[in-house]
Amino acid sequence: MRRSFKHALRASAALALVVGMSFAVTPAPVGAAPSWTVVASDLDNPHGVAFTADGTMIVTESGHMGKTCFPALGFCLGNNARISSVDVATGTRTTLVSGLPNLAFGVDFEVFGIGGVSVQGDHVFAVTQLNPRAARQLAPLCPTHKCRQKVGELAPKTGLLIDVDPQAGTYSTVARIGAFDYKWVVNNNPSPGNPDFQPGDADPYGLLALPEGTYVADGGSNTLSFVDPSGVPSMLAYAPDPPNHKPLYDAVGTCVAESGGTIYLGTLIGSLFKWENGTLTLVMKRGDVLRHIVGCTSDAAGNLYVVNMTDQFNHFDPQPNSGSIVKIAPDGTTSFVVAPDAGLNYPNGITFGPDGNLYVTINSICPADVSSIAAPGWPPASYCPTGGQVVKITP
Repeated sequence: MRRSFKHALRASAALALVVGMSFAVTPAPVGAAPSWTVVASDLDNPHGVAFTADGTMIVTESGHMGKTCFPALGFCLGNNARISSVDVATGTRTTLVSGLPNLAFGVDFEVFGIGGVSVQGDHVFAVTQLNPRAARQLAPLCPTHKCRQKVGELAPKTGLLIDVDPQAGTYSTVARIGAFDYKWVVNNNPSPGNPDFQPGDADPYGLLALPEGTYVADGGSNTLSFVDPSGVPSMLAYAPDPPNHKPLYDAVGTCVAESGGTIYLGTLIGSLFKWENGTLTLVMKRGDVLRHIVGCTSDAAGNLYVVNMTDQFNHFDPQPNSGSIVKIAPDGTTSFVVAPDAGLNYPNGITFGPDGNLYVTINSICPADVSSIAAPGWPPASYCPTGGQVVKITP
C-alpha cells in the first residue's frame, strides 16, 4: 500500500509528539483463473465482511475524506465511516451504524476508519481504527472552535471494540482496546528504537469473535490481544519485528483466524504466526506465496485462506489488480484460490457465506465515488476502476 497502516499510524505517532500446524512452505500451484461474481457495489473503502445467522452480509466501510483538516500534518478527519448490511440476493445496502471516525491523507484513497468485523451468535463485533491518544491530542492544533468540537466528538470513538445491534442500528462499546494496546506498548517497550513508539502506538484492525471472547490484531502496537465476554482486555503477544526491519520496520498485525483450536495472526509484511499454548510462533514467513496479508479465515476442514491485498507494496505504492487468495492446507501445502495475475483488485476482508462460497471485499482502498479521486491526481485511474465491492468466489 502507498500508505500502509503503519505509515498512516506514523502520522498519528507524530501527533502524539506534538500533542497446531507446522507449515513447510511449498510453492503454490497456479490453476485456471477463477471467476467471481459481484454481489455488492458502491461501497466506501470497504474492509471487513461477515454473515449473521440469518444470512445477512455485514460490511465495514472506512468512508471518504472528512472536512476537519490539518494541512501541516497532511490529513483530514471525518465522521462518515459506517457499518452496512447487504442483501446478497439484490445487492441492496442498508446503513446500520454511521458517524464513525476516519482519517484520510488528502484524498479518498486508502481511508482509515473501521477494520474487520466478526459475528458470534447474535453479536456483530467490529473495531474502529486509529490511535486514541493521538486523536485526543489533535484538539490543541485546531484553528477553530468547530474543529475542536469535532475532535472532541470523534476522538472517544477511535480504537474501540464495539458490539453492533443490526436491528436497532446502534452499537455499544465492549472495550477501549486501542487505549489498552497503546498503554501496553508504553509500559513494556517491546521494540526499542521503533519510530512509531513515541512513546506508543495503536491501530486495532483485525478481529475474531469466539465463544470465549474476541481476539484483536492491532497494526499500530503490533500485538495480539484478547477481550473476554465481560469486556476485560488482556495482552497475549507482541509480533516481533522482521529481520533487518524489512520490508517494513515492524510486523503490523492485520487479521486473526482459528483452525484446529489454534489462533493464527496474519501481518502486513506477509508473515503468519500461530498463538498456541501461550506462545506466538512464526509458522510462515513472507515469500512467493504470502506477500501483503490483510485478511484471513478458515473452513471446517482446517484449511486457512489468506488474502494478499497486492503482490508488491514497495514505497507504499500498491500494485493494482495483483491481489491473491492463498489456501493453506493442514499439512502446510499451499495453493492459489486466486492467483496474483488473475486481476483481483485490492482484496481485503474474507469470510465464508452460508452457501459455502468465499466472500471478499475488493477495491477495498477505493471510495464509492471514484470521481472524487480524479482531481488530486492520485491514485492513477487504474488503481480504482470502480468503487468498493464484495465478490463471491467458489473456493
